[in-house]
Amino acid sequence: MTIQGAKPILSVEHATKAFGGLVANEDISFEAREGEIVGVVGPNGAGKTTLFNSLSGGEQQMVAIARGLMSEPRLLILDEPSLGLMPKLVEEVFDFVREINQMGITIIIVEQNVTQTLEMCDYAYVIKNGKTVIDGTGESMLSSEAVRSAYLGM
Repeated sequence: MTIQGAKPILSVEHATKAFGGLVANEDISFEAREGEIVGVVGPNGAGKTTLFNSLSGGEQQMVAIARGLMSEPRLLILDEPSLGLMPKLVEEVFDFVREINQMGITIIIVEQNVTQTLEMCDYAYVIKNGKTVIDGTGESMLSSEAVRSAYLGM
């Protein structure tokens, strides 16, 4: 839920990451305002995970999320929380993310599951080939013809 006039609690400007001659991320900027759910979505290899320089895996997601909550954070960054989970558990993870946000915790979710992510996001950024290609509210992204055809197969 976007709070009018809320200040960003995380702001990234012009992030670039290269491995030797390969540029993984180029000039990516985004912000997360207090109380929002912010999505970072895109296909495999787009540079989403590299942006946060972290790794995560399958069924360890709920435990990882719980560990993150132990320190009572204002911001929680989730990297592919639905990765490797069966569909029923994916829905539970997304429900849990919504519950966490309702507790007032700002969330950045890096995810390949574009539709479910955009459905819950207040704002989102689509990354492709290491660059931000489009950004907007989750609702506007779901109705965007460019996003629907490129990432949702519609």
